[in-house]
Amino acid sequence: MKIKSPLLFLFLLPFSLAFSQSQKATQIEDADEHFKNGNYLMAIPIYKAELKKEPNDSKIKFRLGICYVKTRLNREEAVVCLEQASKDPKIDEDVWIQLGRAYFLYNRIEEAQNAFDHFESLKPKRAQEIERDVEYCDNAVKLMRKPSNVSFQNLGKDINSPDADYLPFIDADENFLIFTSRRKENNIGGKKVEMDGYRSSDVFQSTLEHGNWTPAKNAGRGINTNLDEQAVGLRSDGLVMYVYLDHIDKFGDIYISTRKDHTSEFAKPAIIDPVVNSKIETSGCLSEDGDLLVFARREKISNTSDLFMSRKLPNGKWGLPQKLPETINSPFNEDQPFLS
Repeated sequence: MKIKSPLLFLFLLPFSLAFSQSQKATQIEDADEHFKNGNYLMAIPIYKAELKKEPNDSKIKFRLGICYVKTRLNREEAVVCLEQASKDPKIDEDVWIQLGRAYFLYNRIEEAQNAFDHFESLKPKRAQEIERDVEYCDNAVKLMRKPSNVSFQNLGKDINSPDADYLPFIDADENFLIFTSRRKENNIGGKKVEMDGYRSSDVFQSTLEHGNWTPAKNAGRGINTNLDEQAVGLRSDGLVMYVYLDHIDKFGDIYISTRKDHTSEFAKPAIIDPVVNSKIETSGCLSEDGDLLVFARREKISNTSDLFMSRKLPNGKWGLPQKLPETINSPFNEDQPFLS
């Protein structure tokens, strides 16, 4: 046995190294697959674990930094990862775009401008790709010269969750709030994590009582299902809600849900007039008198969205939509319209 032990050790050692390298490759492949499909949440912990093993791997730092930029979970760490990755002369020049965006999110505007300038010096033919980013920076500089006296207050744990809470709408009296959440708790379809790393979305609501918001509650099975529902508009009286459904058999249309009074639940959403839902419609809002509908539309799922308007006809149906002028619409996305 004493003679065979060294031979056994020599045999196992290369096998162990090969297994370790294979395991690492598989983990990186898993992270890269999540990254490729936009599931940055699932990619982050894998990249972090691999970066501990390979602290000088610029490619991992680059992709981890992008994940932080995309999710906005850790803006400081996004800057750290991308700054370190940018020092590698072999790294893709796109690191300067992502670093600029990380600086911008972290409110380091001048450094963001420098990063975008550096990218343009390296890839002048691709300068148009960062025109919008440069415009964001220029606008930020102008706005910061004349700051507004505004304060922000977190609505607290009764409204917010550890997961994504977004698209809030409030009635004219400021007593009723609806929003969309991808939280786990009280989410009808939130038991499983979807392909993008989040749970399915449900509509939640809260009311203001004695100056405080009541704990957010699920808007009910009349609206929410095991699939995705999002609140995309609320009439000023709080009795009519506009809903976007992302179901297996239905998406790209705006639905409407109503309730009798402020104590009753919203009814099952019904699709708005087909003349409105003729393309890919994602959000909308109604004027206080109920005769004007403003909504967001895109021709195809890959296109940017523009705002359209439709007026109610004497017969109660909606008229042909009209695209709003270029004073409103731009080559970029216009979405989530609101009329005060």
